Amino acid sequence: MKSPGTYTYFIASAVVIVLTFIFSLLWEELGYGNNVTSLFISVLIALVFSIAGVVRGLIEVKKKQWSQVWFGIIGNALIIVALISVVIYGLENMI
Repeated sequence: MKSPGTYTYFIASAVVIVLTFIFSLLWEELGYGNNVTSLFISVLIALVFSIAGVVRGLIEVKKKQWSQVWFGIIGNALIIVALISVVIYGLENMI
């Protein structure tokens, strides 16, 4: 059985987040200083993957049973909430 597309987006988003976390731990050693543009871009890519996963999951619910796509939809929604909370925390610290 083919895995639902929403689950694939969830895995892709999780991989991007893990790689971003590892990259951020090595940020100073790599000598990037205060330029965090690439970290922002990678978090934005993870957010786009998660939003696409939720949208695709909602489309797949109509075609397949809910039990096949629930993990991807809920996982992508949790990633969206986590990334939005990180952005809000970052904006609070900037202000």
